[in-house]
Amino acid sequence: MEAPAAGLRRPNTSGPRPVARLPTRPGETRYFRTRLVKGGPWVPASVSLIDGDRDPVTWELMSDQQLTAEVDGRPVPCDGWEPRGWPWHPIDEAEYRHLRDTADWARRYAAVSPEAASHPLANPRQPIDRAVAPIF
Repeated sequence: MEAPAAGLRRPNTSGPRPVARLPTRPGETRYFRTRLVKGGPWVPASVSLIDGDRDPVTWELMSDQQLTAEVDGRPVPCDGWEPRGWPWHPIDEAEYRHLRDTADWARRYAAVSPEAASHPLANPRQPIDRAVAPIF
């Protein structure tokens, strides 16, 4: 097989893969999705960088900045500068809010609605059974 001509490359058919980046500026929040178990539903996750105490005159940091993470509405410990289970899949804020609202709906109405009880986000720690899961 011959090498491609100089400057020419084969097209990447897999498409661009988004890079999961942690927040770099204080007050910044980034949104992700992850699975709690293999074969489970996607659940929302977010990571925020909280600024440390600063000197009022020089604005120099007097305490460390902290990384805080939340997965499916529960805090996750950050080991050093990465949350547990990293890397996650980056998403935009609208998808994050949709996943969060859908999970809240499924948990809130699981006791009274068979549709909500059978939703995979009602119990995200169980793998999805494709034979039983409803099609939404």
